[in-house]
Amino acid sequence: EKIPVDGYSKSKKVFPFRPDMMRKLFDSPMFTGCEGIRGKKRTRPGPNVFQDTLYWSFLFGATVGHRMSEVAQALTANVEEAIGPNGECIVGIFIMDAKNEYSQRVIIVHPQLLALGFIEYVEQRRRSSKEHLFDLPAGGAKKLSERLNDYIDEVIVDDRRYVFHSLRQEFADRSEVDVGVDLSKKIMGHARGRLYGLGAPLHHAAAELNKIDMSFVDWERLRTAAGRSAAAAEAA
Repeated sequence: EKIPVDGYSKSKKVFPFRPDMMRKLFDSPMFTGCEGIRGKKRTRPGPNVFQDTLYWSFLFGATVGHRMSEVAQALTANVEEAIGPNGECIVGIFIMDAKNEYSQRVIIVHPQLLALGFIEYVEQRRRSSKEHLFDLPAGGAKKLSERLNDYIDEVIVDDRRYVFHSLRQEFADRSEVDVGVDLSKKIMGHARGRLYGLGAPLHHAAAELNKIDMSFVDWERLRTAAGRSAAAAEAA
């Protein structure tokens, strides 16, 4: 994607997160309550949960293995809702302005992210006339990757072989076990077929995504920290 990502290069070894690291990440203050939004205050326990770019980036990395570039270019106008065959809400983020036809695709939003208030987050962005889904810091995607990696260093492990890209690698390993290599690649945007590109019904991709294990996250704890009720979780 030609976007520099701090700590990652094709010539530098990056390791996927281990299961205990994934649990440690989502048990950390960013998701369960932190002291403040800036710097190390984000890594210390406190009463606050900030559902910002960092928060959603980690969650999307764990639930769908997205690329950093997809965060940078995602638009609020390209978030669409649909109703599944069982009446469930399905949300997709259509990545439309990629440089070539094969990287144009849809990212399915995991139901647990809907229960955490993702749609409300999108609606707030639209009311504020925000074009992009996420605010990038000055310095763009490279600076965002640095902030994500700084958080990883503080709460998981201070080892430059473990960076934000480790989430994508971990997701690949986990999803290949649960849905197979071919479907994993389609969900992650590797495959060049139309399935899970722009033309596929959202519920097909959502059904496969729901088969992938996410048991390392205590979703009830995250919902409680974010002030989300059990009723909201059931509705999502």
